[in-house]
Amino acid sequence: MVVISLIGLAFSPGAGTWIHHNLGGHSPGLNFTVIVIMGLSWTMFEFACIITNCIFGGLVNDVVPQSVMGRFYGLFRILSLCSGIIFNYWLLAKSETHFVIILLGIAAFYGIGFTLMCVKVKEGQYPPVTEPVNLPAPNGSFVRAAKSYFKSCFGNRYYLWYFAMVTASSLSCGPVNTYSIYYAKSIGMSMALFGKCLAITYTISMILAYPIGAFVDRFHPLRVCTITLGLYGACVLWAGFYARDIETFKVAIIAHGVISGIYFTASASLGQRLLSRERFTELGSACGIIMTITTMTVTPFMGYILDLSGHLYHYTFFAAALITALAVVLCLIMDRKFVALGGPKNYVAPE
Repeated sequence: MVVISLIGLAFSPGAGTWIHHNLGGHSPGLNFTVIVIMGLSWTMFEFACIITNCIFGGLVNDVVPQSVMGRFYGLFRILSLCSGIIFNYWLLAKSETHFVIILLGIAAFYGIGFTLMCVKVKEGQYPPVTEPVNLPAPNGSFVRAAKSYFKSCFGNRYYLWYFAMVTASSLSCGPVNTYSIYYAKSIGMSMALFGKCLAITYTISMILAYPIGAFVDRFHPLRVCTITLGLYGACVLWAGFYARDIETFKVAIIAHGVISGIYFTASASLGQRLLSRERFTELGSACGIIMTITTMTVTPFMGYILDLSGHLYHYTFFAAALITALAVVLCLIMDRKFVALGGPKNYVAPE
């Protein structure tokens, strides 16, 4: 589904043009037709990513020991950041003129990579379950199963606080990430220079990835994430006041990328450490639903604010600071609830 949706995105302008011409006078308009095809492809992409990421996280939860989870994701991040460096340094400047071949290449890379994972990665042999696990029964009607799912996932306040914390934390860098290209263009920065800034960001993040993973294994991802979000909030608040030209924006976008990269490396194993292992994929999918709905709301609202402001893109940094402040508060609340339920007070892993 991911591969098909990426192919749909690649050919959406051509397909929209073909449909527009064939509908003739019945066409709702060229731009509208292209946007509909692009929207449907993107919707399929997001839907498929929720499924794929949820299952992938569950696989990691099953086959990787918790004691090395942070380091595993640190190494995983190194590989993904290498891809980001290659794309942003060499391909971003060509994305406006060669988007079809770039999207098709990403689709092929994704399809081959996940197919190899499915073929090569094997789960271990597990002992039989000795204690009954209270999971919702899979049989019955779809409506009954859906009610059971929502009650199971959203009927516990601890999980609701977790969903809120993860959603706010993930959204904190969303305003800057979504509109940073427009910000760069508004101050006259070329896409080649912008891509090189992102490549520098990913290079620094790649160097830091494994040490951060080891630090997370030692001190728990929740504490590392809270501190990182505090640093990120200070960074974007500074950028909102002072990033007004190419030189200051370069500093802001690199700092934003490095600190948010630290957060995503540190938080990669957060779910495995805070959620029930037996219900991990179920709860992960519920969190994905909340994050998707929130992103669908916040991102267009941010665009609306930018339109009203006359495209003052430094507002994205202020929005990021506001969301980050909320995320830090939710992290502190989650900290108290985690400890109250038996989580380690000092977070330090046993020797």
